[in-house]
Amino acid sequence: MARCSECRKTFTPAASARLTQRVCSASCRNVRDRRQARVRRGQDLEGAREDERERQRASRARRRESVGHAGASPPKVPLSHGQIAAIVDRALAPSRASLVLQMGVFVRRSGLDLGNAWRLSRGSLGP
Repeated sequence: MARCSECRKTFTPAASARLTQRVCSASCRNVRDRRQARVRRGQDLEGAREDERERQRASRARRRESVGHAGASPPKVPLSHGQIAAIVDRALAPSRASLVLQMGVFVRRSGLDLGNAWRLSRGSLGP
């Protein structure tokens, strides 16, 4: 039996590492590795800083060279330009009132919030 250097629990070391195993689990291994790395960096502070600067340079160079994600796609239009043109052509032929009604349908489909601008009565349409 051995005692874990991190959590202090007793454990049975693996047969192949009976003399050298210091921790009981992978999580304790991660804690020990991070602690040892901190100690190593503290002993050679300038070297650790230079290593970090070099790591950052390489990372920035890789990011500059990478293509990255595609740009944003254009917003979805609920009606195509052709459909809008057809609505206008169809509405202009009979009357202005029909145009207002057709544009009201378009505004409701598109989800635009234009307040009461499209809730006109026929009397408010004018000549």
